[in-house]
Amino acid sequence: FLCPSDNGPGTNNFNSSNVDIATYNHQLTTNGTDRIAGAKSNYVMVGESSISLTPPVYFAQFGSATAVGYQNSNIGVRDITDGTTNTFMVGERAWALNGLTLGAANVFGWCPPTAPYPGTSITEGRSATAVIGIPYDGINWTLTNTTHQMLGFSSNHAGGATFLMCDGSVRFISENLDYNKQTIPGACPAGCNGNGVDSVLERLCARSDGQPIGAEF
Repeated sequence: FLCPSDNGPGTNNFNSSNVDIATYNHQLTTNGTDRIAGAKSNYVMVGESSISLTPPVYFAQFGSATAVGYQNSNIGVRDITDGTTNTFMVGERAWALNGLTLGAANVFGWCPPTAPYPGTSITEGRSATAVIGIPYDGINWTLTNTTHQMLGFSSNHAGGATFLMCDGSVRFISENLDYNKQTIPGACPAGCNGNGVDSVLERLCARSDGQPIGAEF
């Protein structure tokens, strides 16, 4: 569950209340108000191909998630129509990088707190970051919009991060891989085929966009 090159505590007490009013929190809860540091991990399921955490946890706003790991996911090999060798399953996230705390991930699943936003994507999303990742600003990004630094993929390896593909192989992916942050898949039933997925990193995250990966990968 841990990358040998990672730093930080063995249990995850990450709480971003100092940078975000919504409070992304990787601690577990038994009653919605207590906070318990659980075993840390450096690996999260890939939940979406773009900048929004809403599809993996709250489908009503932006439509269904484009990747394989989302709330109550039951994705099988037959659903990964882009091919298991071309689709991410799990991505790496560091505890800290370039002096910025990213919060890594959790070994365990997550429990959304009941306040202050019960039943909303904010409540569920801020807890889901403990087990789900999205590209957001790209691999190993730490320089801008630090409010959302804990959403993405990162590592202490120079130049990129490690990903597990859906065929079981492991690939090191460059932080310079083509990525277009400005697109959100939007409301797109039937697997979001091609809707808003317009860069190599997005195509690797999406399971059924129907586009070739190309020589860049």
